[in-house]
Amino acid sequence: MRNFGKPCIIAVSSAVLMIILPIPTLVLDILLALNLIFALFILLIEEYSKMPTDFTLCPTLLRVSAHFGLLVNISAARLILTKGEDFDGLLIRFASSWIAGSGGTVPLTIGLALFFGVLAIHIMLITKEITRVEEAAARFTVDSVPEKQMAINAKLGAGIIDEKEFTARKELLQKETAFYDGMKSAAKFIYRNEKIRILIIALTIPGSLLAGVLFNGGTFADAVEIYIPLVIGSGLLSMLPPLLISTTAGIVVTESSAEGEK
Repeated sequence: MRNFGKPCIIAVSSAVLMIILPIPTLVLDILLALNLIFALFILLIEEYSKMPTDFTLCPTLLRVSAHFGLLVNISAARLILTKGEDFDGLLIRFASSWIAGSGGTVPLTIGLALFFGVLAIHIMLITKEITRVEEAAARFTVDSVPEKQMAINAKLGAGIIDEKEFTARKELLQKETAFYDGMKSAAKFIYRNEKIRILIIALTIPGSLLAGVLFNGGTFADAVEIYIPLVIGSGLLSMLPPLLISTTAGIVVTESSAEGEK
């Protein structure tokens, strides 16, 4: 699992460069797809792990996925603002036509309302709730450490386990504590990222309208019809990976609770 370290550093470093250097829309499509696949990859590995703590890199990869997705989102917003009607990103165009339709005021209004409804549900009921549950799970794990340590010591003193087993159980307890501390930190990081994502969307909408009217010489209605569907499509695609990694965090908590009840 340690072999993931260097690729993660390279991925994040490359994503930072995307903010500074313009990228083609084809590259943006590839990065959007990779971001979604990466989040799904994390979910599947955690789902098929025998125990939540077996996937020790899960907290780190959740943070990397959230950070990478946010930077891709910023890059997409930049391309939308600069290209406008000439924007030809296939994935964002597909998502925008799926939610906001092919044109017209009514489909656009419905798509915009649906988008903000999904965004509110994602932030308030999924990401925020996962953060709260992860904090509770980490607190429960940390609070139970002294009791578990005493139980291990008692078994060693009674001769139920030997020194080798004692060392193995102690290391497992330390590993479990570090894992859930990392999950709590990752959940907070995801939640903060989602608040930044809302800020990006909030800034992109008026920014795109100003770009359409002031710099491209179009009318306000034309700017709305051109830019708002793109913002909706970009926002929708950017929400899918966080939804998957939030689900991953929820699975970890559920499985750990089930293990604790046995």
